[in-house]
Amino acid sequence: MTVVKDKITGVEHRIFVDAYTLEEVQDKPATETELGVWSMYEKISKDKLDKNLKDWQKSEQLTKTVEQEVNNIGIDISAPITEENIKKLSNKLNISSKMSTTTDTKVLLDVPLYVQEKNFYCVPATAKMIAAWHGYSYTQDYIYQKMGGTNGNIVGVTPAAALSWYKLSRSDGGLGATRSSKTSVLSFTKAMSEIDYLRPFNSLTYTHCRACAGYWVFYDSAEDCLYIQDPAPSKGEYWEAVSNSPELQRIYVIF
Repeated sequence: MTVVKDKITGVEHRIFVDAYTLEEVQDKPATETELGVWSMYEKISKDKLDKNLKDWQKSEQLTKTVEQEVNNIGIDISAPITEENIKKLSNKLNISSKMSTTTDTKVLLDVPLYVQEKNFYCVPATAKMIAAWHGYSYTQDYIYQKMGGTNGNIVGVTPAAALSWYKLSRSDGGLGATRSSKTSVLSFTKAMSEIDYLRPFNSLTYTHCRACAGYWVFYDSAEDCLYIQDPAPSKGEYWEAVSNSPELQRIYVIF
């Protein structure tokens, strides 16, 4: 629900939006016998909620941009719309649209970086980063053991074992991201989608595991990049060109 205020009369009224369709729902105030309009958000998935919220925010941002452009041009927003004002606004927005194609798109998630505490702890360290992003705290030792590792053996854990821990329920000691998946299809578009959905993921090479926490798309067809948070002590955070990446597999962590 949001409250809208008429700029001329100052009268406020409520607007409800359907979480499924993003269409406006007619307001129905509660009475002694009727519930009125009430929230149904608990009945839809978190992914759907995230997508609808993003769409709403984009719409709100577009509205603010148009309103600002109107003010910049000198059009009175409370006055009746004229054909001359429509042309002025249209010309301005067309120019802005063309200019927007000459900018890079860079998205970064504020995922904490953890250095691997042992030389074979790259998978647990990456898992700790992703778990922390989602609001859960684990030690690397705990994750390693839950992934099937034993500290008596100086070996890492496999991607399959990592995936099993991500999907394992919280009550059983896992992360509870039951829809997680492992793939060797390395689509940049898919990587962008995961980051846009606020989901950092595992980026695995032949012998190493890192977290991917962002992407960078260049407007001039230059090299697209992924933002890597590498738990190796000598690595840290860096941009990695997609065409020159050692990446072989990914684990998408999805609740």
